[in-house]
Amino acid sequence: MHQSHMLINGEEVASVSRKTETIYNPATQEPVAEVDVGCREDARLALHAAARAFPVWSGTSSKERADVLHDSARRVREKKEAIARLLTLEMGKPLKNARAEVLSAADVLDYYAEEGRRCFGEWITSSASRSIVIRQPVGVAALITPWNFPVDLLAWKVAPALAAGCTFVAKPPSKAPLAATEFVRAVSDAGLPQGTANVVHGPGSEVGAELVESPISRKIAFTGETKTGRWIMAHVAEHIKRVSLELGGQSPFIVCADADLEAAAAAASQRAFSNMGQVCISVNRIYVADEVAEEFTTKLAGRAKRFKIGNGLEPDVDLGPMFSRDQREKTCETWQMRSGRGQN
Repeated sequence: MHQSHMLINGEEVASVSRKTETIYNPATQEPVAEVDVGCREDARLALHAAARAFPVWSGTSSKERADVLHDSARRVREKKEAIARLLTLEMGKPLKNARAEVLSAADVLDYYAEEGRRCFGEWITSSASRSIVIRQPVGVAALITPWNFPVDLLAWKVAPALAAGCTFVAKPPSKAPLAATEFVRAVSDAGLPQGTANVVHGPGSEVGAELVESPISRKIAFTGETKTGRWIMAHVAEHIKRVSLELGGQSPFIVCADADLEAAAAAASQRAFSNMGQVCISVNRIYVADEVAEEFTTKLAGRAKRFKIGNGLEPDVDLGPMFSRDQREKTCETWQMRSGRGQN
């Protein structure tokens, strides 16, 4: 099986507690990896490593940081197949979609490499004064990401942090940490100073809590459920930290009477069922003009019937399995209640 260690201060390490967990393929329930599981102490070690590295990395020029990010993107593309396969094995999405996610993450690194070059200040004048705006890295960033897009969503946090001159500690999802860890390892191998990029596995109640509550972290970037986002907002207030939250969403799809119904059905089916609907902006309700409702429904149902569900490693699969048993049971319960069957 694949062995996934944590990355702290430039080294692959086991957890302080030596605790490990097994990751299972959601399509087959077969074990695919053994992962080191960290705790608060591991998170503290990573935060201190990132703090030590901060003066070095923040002191590099924007050009140097851009060069490292571009090299990181190249390395991620070189490891595309290995990272994508781990992504499919741990969370189920079809391999073709996993490849696309990894390539998207590489593109994000390139994008922020160039954005970082243009991180200039401003000289603002008025009739009475002149103001100088200086942009500086804030310090250590704590990056907490979910399992549905574990590589891409992490890239959107890692890349701007590095481009700005920040060091970071990433906490990938507990049940899908493999591809995210390999992504950070590829980025770290591009020549980052020791301790700039760190990864700590473990539960949010311990690792995540330490990253949020510690005075060392100065920026929290989180993608996940709204309940956790509220908790983070309450706890960062003590240290007045900067915080970015991407939480749950509502995504209606509107079909007007003059719409191209074939195109609308194609778009709605893709947005509703992609990644088995496990997307924060997945379509969760559709409003259709009365005069085209029946025709649109027929076209949408026809497209849904053509999707093939199966093991994400199979080449002709459109949709992989749902991520976990909990997710499947929750979906079934919701459907039963909405269809009236929960009343029987």
